[in-house]
Order: sequence, then structure tokens, then C-alpha cells
Amino acid sequence: MRINILKDKENAQRRVISQWLIDALGAKKSFSDLNELKAYANHKVLLSELELFDRRYKGDNWDLLKNQVSQFYLMNHARRYYRSIFWVNRNFSARCFALTPFPQDQQRILKLLEDSVFLVRSLAVSATIKLEIKQGILKILHLMSDEQGYDRYFYRDMLINKGSLQVFIWIKDFAYLEKDSKIHLSCLDILARKSIPIPEEFLSRDLDSNDKTLQLAALKVYANNPQSNSLPVLLKYISSIDPQFRAQAALGLQYFLTKESLDKLEEALSDPSWMVRQQAGWSLKKMGNAGVDILRRQPQNNKEAYESAQYALKFDW
Repeated sequence: MRINILKDKENAQRRVISQWLIDALGAKKSFSDLNELKAYANHKVLLSELELFDRRYKGDNWDLLKNQVSQFYLMNHARRYYRSIFWVNRNFSARCFALTPFPQDQQRILKLLEDSVFLVRSLAVSATIKLEIKQGILKILHLMSDEQGYDRYFYRDMLINKGSLQVFIWIKDFAYLEKDSKIHLSCLDILARKSIPIPEEFLSRDLDSNDKTLQLAALKVYANNPQSNSLPVLLKYISSIDPQFRAQAALGLQYFLTKESLDKLEEALSDPSWMVRQQAGWSLKKMGNAGVDILRRQPQNNKEAYESAQYALKFDW
């Protein structure tokens, strides 16, 4: 019974806050009416409603309203709680910073990036990327390099999907200057998924490395983030003795509609490796009529090429 009463009370609070925000966005409320939310200061219900609205609303009006409400009724609490011994309090603090990161909170956000609890530091990652804290971006790369599984991919995807051009320029710089091989690999992993010019010098250096993992990471950049010299690199590695390298090269050649690319991909349809054959088929399919014509003309007496071509024609990738 008590739980139901508390739940009803919380739902009533949510309705009041939600209606106030809707009225404010509709110009039925002004910032002078902010005192009407005072009863919900430092309250998790107010934070939850702001987070919910933030997923639904965009634009300058919403950002201004969100920042005002947060600054008046959440940030004082967030700034006190970021060092709390209780992770739930630190989580509240990190949620506030992720919702409305202010420049004066940079050091607090950097501290939360070091938190032992993923549900705290993951929110600090969001705040760091929004504020474009260069030192924090490097910290995120360290987290990405040190952690495995879901955590690593969360950090990577946040940088890829939320990072600004400035963030990617810093990542490019870190990749060029960083001596730690794990950080360097993390940078290459991100740069392979975003279109940005990369200095040829360090990609060439990585390809010439004796470290196969580093070589493959650099080739993935050439394949997924085409550079001015990608084509000759990919044409070279389509003939590599390693099937992983041949598959990456086959993937990258789809972006270069040249006779040489088409010829190499057609040859790759007969590659000893199934992985290479299938990648060549999918690349040809994505190259439009010229690639599809090659797939359709594969003879049935060439079993590997014919099956790879038919598979690519019938299924999407």
C-alpha cells in the first residue's frame, strides 16, 4: 500500500513538472515563473523529466530552458555530490552534468571519468564529449583501451556518434603522437569509422610495421575512411597472403569505381577464402550496374565465384 501511495505521488509530481515544461516551451510560462519548480529542487523526478524531454525536444529554446532549470534546481546538488561515497549520488551528479554540462564543471567531470562504477563514468563520457574537453577525450581513449566487452564499444560508439569535428581532429592528433600502442589502436579504430583526412605519414608507418594488428588497423582506415592514396594501397593488399587483409581491401575497393577495382574484385570472387569472396561480392553489388553485371555473368562451372555472386545478389549486407 505504501509503495502504491509513493508511486502515485511521484506520478503526480511528474505530471506537474511535465505540464510546466510544456507551458514554458509554449511561451505560457516565463523564466520568472521558475520558482514554481522550487519544490522539486535537487529531486530525481525533476532530473528524470528533463532527461525525458531532452530526448524529445531539440533547439535553442529547449536548450535555454533546460539550462535555466538545471542551473537553478539541480547543479548545486550535482556539484556537492560528485565526490560522494555513495555511487547513487555520484550517478545523480553525472546525470546532471551529462544533461547540462557547464564549462566551470570540467574538473568535476574529469573526476567522474575516473569513477569505479560504469554507470557513473559512462555519463561523464557524454558530458566530456559535449563540452569538448581535450584532456577528457584522451581519458576516454584510455578507458576504451583498458576495458573490454560492452564498456569498450560504448566509449567507441559515443566518440563516433557524438563527437564533433574538433574531437576527431584531436583523436587524429593523438593517433599521430601517442606512443602507447593500445591508445594508437583505439584511435585507428575510431578513425576507420569517420570521414576525415589522415596524415599519410603515420598510416604508411603503421602499414610498414611488423605488428599485424597495427597493420590491419591502418588498412581498415584506408578501407572505411577513403584517403587520397587509398586506391593504390587497397589494390596492393587485395593480393596479400593474409585473407584478413584481402577482405579489408575488397571492402574498401567498393568506393573506387575504376576498371582496375572491378577487375580485382571479380578475381576475388574466386579467392580461396570464403570471407574474401563474400566481401568482394557485396562490394561489387554496392558499385551499381557495373558491379552487378559482373556478378550476373559469373559462370556456373566456376563454383566459388558463382556461389559468391549469387549470394551477394540475393542477400543484402
